[in-house]
Amino acid sequence: MTRRYLALCCWLLCLFTLAGCVSPFREVDRVGEYTPEIDPQAGNRSGGTITADLWLPVKSRDYFAVKTFSVAVASGERPEMAVLKELGRQQEPGDILVAPMWSSLQVLEVTDDNQTLYVTLSKEFLSPPTADESQRAAMCRAAVLSISNTLLGMGEYSQVQILVEMPSTGKVQRPTRGQAGFLGSDENTVLGLLTAQPELILTPWTAAEIAMRAVSNMDSLVLYDILYRSGGKMPDIFAFQSVLQEMPESIKEYEIVDYIQEGESQATVYVDILFLDGQEQERLETRVPLTCVQENGIWKVEYQTFEKLVIR
Repeated sequence: MTRRYLALCCWLLCLFTLAGCVSPFREVDRVGEYTPEIDPQAGNRSGGTITADLWLPVKSRDYFAVKTFSVAVASGERPEMAVLKELGRQQEPGDILVAPMWSSLQVLEVTDDNQTLYVTLSKEFLSPPTADESQRAAMCRAAVLSISNTLLGMGEYSQVQILVEMPSTGKVQRPTRGQAGFLGSDENTVLGLLTAQPELILTPWTAAEIAMRAVSNMDSLVLYDILYRSGGKMPDIFAFQSVLQEMPESIKEYEIVDYIQEGESQATVYVDILFLDGQEQERLETRVPLTCVQENGIWKVEYQTFEKLVIR
């Protein structure tokens, strides 16, 4: 009896074991496996047209005008890559603007980690077409700032990391700050993450800053570019240089103190100016009003008011 009872128990145990081995795996296969929703257009998204604000440097490369462009995005192409291609095509932006990138410089790749955009530039980034060291630094820095701020302006990412294909090894790595045009005591450290820098946008305030700094340094070419030629009453560059040389007073110090926007295309900037005459006598003028006008999306200082109040 005992043997029959034990045999019966063993037989029942085997049945339960077999049932336990089969049923759970079927359940996992049927409902436990996660199947993601697949985008039928992945890797082959239809193209289209987007708008993007491109950062274009002024000739001094200290500030940037922001101009809106329509950008064609090819099928399967990242919008950021399409925007950078458009930025690279701006070789002759006109007026007081210069190319943000030189013709040999290429964007090789754009990737991301959901927070940071990584932009890989070709080795030509390290050798811009100039023999002047200060000009080289200015061109590299302007390219970095144009690229990073243009991408950040698209609103999808909060920071950009610039990478460069090294000519000697072909490896991709972060450039040093010096290689990227950021000269100073830390130029041998690597260039880190870049965030938006709206303070570099050409505004009425920064246009007045460029004009005042240029007249203080007697830089006629920079000053001539940033002045708005209202009604064709501004002299040509050669006559203008003579006007500057004959200024009865030089500018010892200045400070921009305020500005008032007067519509979309006009503003008044107020400047305190300390003049110095030929006898070293100082004269302070406070809240000198300089009229600024937006021409083709670029802020400039009106020549007539500047000539009357500053150059005299």
